[in-house]
Amino acid sequence: MKIRGAQKKDIPKILNLLNQVANVHADIRPDLFLRSTKYNEAALSEIIDDSNRPIFVCVDNDDVVMGYGFCIL
Repeated sequence: MKIRGAQKKDIPKILNLLNQVANVHADIRPDLFLRSTKYNEAALSEIIDDSNRPIFVCVDNDDVVMGYGFCIL
C-alpha cells in the first residue's frame, strides 16, 4: 500500500467509495442522509486540478484505490 495524490484515472473508484459511505450513513440515519454524494465526475476533476484542495488516495500494489482523503489548504 502507498499514499499518493489522486489522479483523474482514480475518479470512478473515488466515486464508488463515496457512494458506499453515503449508503452506510443513509442506512443508519435515513432521516439525515441521502443515498448519494454531492460529488460527480466533473466536481472531482475540478478538485484534483486545484492545488489548494488536494485529494490523497491509498492504493494497493496494483495501484487500485482503496481509500481517499480530501484536504483543504
